[in-house]
Amino acid sequence: MPPGHGILVGREGGKVIAYDVASVRCRMCETGHSPDDHNCSKNHSGSAKSMEPAIAVKVITKNKQLDDAKVNSAMTEQSRAWGE
Repeated sequence: MPPGHGILVGREGGKVIAYDVASVRCRMCETGHSPDDHNCSKNHSGSAKSMEPAIAVKVITKNKQLDDAKVNSAMTEQSRAWGE
């Protein structure tokens, strides 16, 4: 399965504020190496369907430029758009 990618784009400037990549596989680990002896790229254990929402939450919650009100508003608006 290929890795998932996500970006957070600023509303005003249209520039990338944050990005993240999630992967369920690591070729080094698959060939028998221990995760401790290399920079392991495996950082997601869920399904492919859960990868993009997990990235979205991560880039929003880990971003120091966003305050709680903006994050809560963005999450609420997205939930409405999805019909939740």
